[in-house]
Amino acid sequence: MALTPVLDFAGGTARNVRLLDGGVLARGGGEQCGDWTSPVYTAESPFTWAVASWNTDGAGAVVVELRVQSQGGWSPWFSFGAWSAAGDRHSLAGQKVEGVGRMDTDTLRLDQPARQWQMRVQIAHGTLKRLWLTTALPGTPTVEGEPPREAWGKDLSVPLRSQMVYPNGGNVWCSPTSLSMVMAFWGHEESIPEQCVPGVFDPVYEGHGNWPFNTAYAATRGFVAYVDRFSSYADLERWIDRGIPVICSVAYSRDWLENAPLAQVRGHLLVVRGFTEQGDVIVNDPAAAEDTGVRLVYKRDQFRRAWLERAGVVYVIYPE
Repeated sequence: MALTPVLDFAGGTARNVRLLDGGVLARGGGEQCGDWTSPVYTAESPFTWAVASWNTDGAGAVVVELRVQSQGGWSPWFSFGAWSAAGDRHSLAGQKVEGVGRMDTDTLRLDQPARQWQMRVQIAHGTLKRLWLTTALPGTPTVEGEPPREAWGKDLSVPLRSQMVYPNGGNVWCSPTSLSMVMAFWGHEESIPEQCVPGVFDPVYEGHGNWPFNTAYAATRGFVAYVDRFSSYADLERWIDRGIPVICSVAYSRDWLENAPLAQVRGHLLVVRGFTEQGDVIVNDPAAAEDTGVRLVYKRDQFRRAWLERAGVVYVIYPE
C-alpha cells in the first residue's frame, strides 16, 4: 500500500488556473473552468486498486480524474466524480473498460497491475488545496513486526454518537456519524441529520459512504482529510499514539466480531479511539442502539479480520 501526496501544483500542465500564495490552485479568469494535469508519477510498487482524495475550500467545485499506464498503454481517464461543497456532487456510473478496469463509485479496480499514473483536476469554483492517491495490490501478504506498544493503554475522549437514534435513515449513516464524532473530538460540532448527512450524500451511489466525498467534506470544515489504506496495526497505533482518532472501514459476520451491535455488515464505518493495555481495540461504533453503548472493545484478532484483512481502509482527519 502507498499514499502519494501531490505536493507541488507548480508542476504539471495548467489551463486557465492560477497558483495562489500557499501553493493552492484556483480557476483563472473568465467563464471557463480551469484544469490542471499532474506530471506522471511512478508508484512504489504495482497496484490494481486506487482511491483519490482531495481537499478544497468551502467554495470548492472540482472533478477529479485518474489514468494509469499498464502493459496495454495508457488507460482512458476514470472519474472519481464531481465534488462541490455547495451540494452539487455525484459519482459517475458505468465506468468500465474491458481489459483495463472499472470504477466502483469511489474505487478504481484494474484488471492488470499498473505502475505509472497521472491525475487531472477540473476546477469550476474555489481552490484546490491538497490532492492524494492511495494505491494497493490486494492480496499482498503483510508481515507484522513487534507492535509499537506506546499506543496501548491510550483511550482518546471521542464523543459518543449513535446513528441508530435517528428513525429516518440513521441505519445507513455510519460514515457521516463517524465523521461527526471525529470532528467533534477536535472541537467542531455539527448536526448529523442537517449538516453531515446531506454534506456527504452521493445521489448516484444513493448513499453516504463515498469515501473521498466524506474526507472532502471534512476539509471544507477546516481539516486535513484523506483516504488511506493501512497494511498493519502499527500504522493505526502510530496515529493513536499521536492523539489522533482514525475512522476505519470494516466488514464482518457475527463470528468475526462477536460483540458488534450488528450481526453482519458488508461495509461499515466506525472510529478507533484507542487500545487497551492488552492491545485490544477501543472503538466508537455508531451502530450501537444508543449513544451510551457506542464505546466498545473489540478483540485484536477479531478486529484484524474485520478491518485489516478486508482492506485496511481508513479516513485520516485532523485540524489544519
